[in-house]
Amino acid sequence: IKMFAGVRRILFDLSGTLHIENQLLPGALEALAEAKAAGLAVDFVSNTSKEGRSDLLSRLASLGIEPEPGRLHTSLSVTADAANRLGLRRPLLLLSESAAADFQVEPGGADFDSVVVGLAPDKLNYQDLSRAMRLLLDRPEAPLLAAHRGRYLRSGDGLLRLGPGPFVTALEFACGRSAQAFGKPTPAFFESVLGADAAAPACAVMIGDDAEDDAAGAVRSGLRAILVRTGKYRAGDEARADCEAPPTAVCDTALDAVRLILRDRR
Repeated sequence: IKMFAGVRRILFDLSGTLHIENQLLPGALEALAEAKAAGLAVDFVSNTSKEGRSDLLSRLASLGIEPEPGRLHTSLSVTADAANRLGLRRPLLLLSESAAADFQVEPGGADFDSVVVGLAPDKLNYQDLSRAMRLLLDRPEAPLLAAHRGRYLRSGDGLLRLGPGPFVTALEFACGRSAQAFGKPTPAFFESVLGADAAAPACAVMIGDDAEDDAAGAVRSGLRAILVRTGKYRAGDEARADCEAPPTAVCDTALDAVRLILRDRR
């Protein structure tokens, strides 16, 4: 049985899979080139919430990665769309200045109507988190929105660092509230990428370094998934992932993953 028969589309994670900060990972550009040369559709799906769309596109361009129009999907853009759809015009943004630029915010002083959390090292401090907690306690109708619940990520110095997930959980615990999360691994995120076509997931493969958010999330949404041993991957992650949604395969790099798909779909 061929694991990747019928594949027409690859969803690539970005940070930890193709690059880490401003450094390309080995074989990243070759992986993209070989996938496109084989006629596969290439999407980029990322939980990045540290920088806005404009800055992210600039960073990717500097690395030689240029998504086609409509092919870049981020947890931040989905969260901003949700805030707009919910009519939230004065969110308290625990986001970087770059990421905050993606949100439509009306001037209103301290009269906030919601809290939005992403990866923002300068904002996820005791003072700002306490401010968010007070807002959520004082205004039960104000929703808590999380770009995603990522536990940690690999930074450019090689060290693992906290993601926004632990801070979201802290606010939930302090306020007795549940956050709405919008990025991977939520089924809604993958649906927003693939569209309403019920057959689309069966023709797509997710390639990423996160056993839960990338691999298990994709498999639970009907895609196939390849976990790569780069970025935040730690030995044994595939065994620690959701036992009911294991990755379809595990490869050393994104390039190895693409070549496995191309060999197997023939």
